[in-house]
Amino acid sequence: MIVREINGERQVIGEHEGVEFYTIGQRHGLKIKPQEVDTPIYYVKKKEKENNILLVGEKEELKQEWVLLKMIKTEALINLAEKSYYLRIRHQGELIKITKIEKEGEKWQIALEKKVFGASEGQFGVIYEKDKKMSDDYWVVGVGEIEFGEK
Repeated sequence: MIVREINGERQVIGEHEGVEFYTIGQRHGLKIKPQEVDTPIYYVKKKEKENNILLVGEKEELKQEWVLLKMIKTEALINLAEKSYYLRIRHQGELIKITKIEKEGEKWQIALEKKVFGASEGQFGVIYEKDKKMSDDYWVVGVGEIEFGEK
């Protein structure tokens, strides 16, 4: 089932071929029933594998200001007071400035200057340090796996 949730109530709006064939942020291939009014473009927001449900939402609903990373490797001591750091979620994805990091062991809750679209569990986030001496150079200082994308 493809489900849309509004104000805590779920409504079945379509069918799918199986949750394993879809990714978070995907909008193509969803079999959504035509509605009486203009149907918005829906994106996969969450997959509930145990119930075979794709939860969908509009694009703005998939944007997040926080990302939780389980850090796998860090190359340097990250200090936001001294340097600028950026997070990239996808290969060639946008570098988004990190505004705050809350560390709890190997898990880092990272606040971003602007919302990132479609971050999902299992993806990797790469932290870059901007070299202030050379305006276009960035250095990888950390890599982590996204555990969930909301604070």
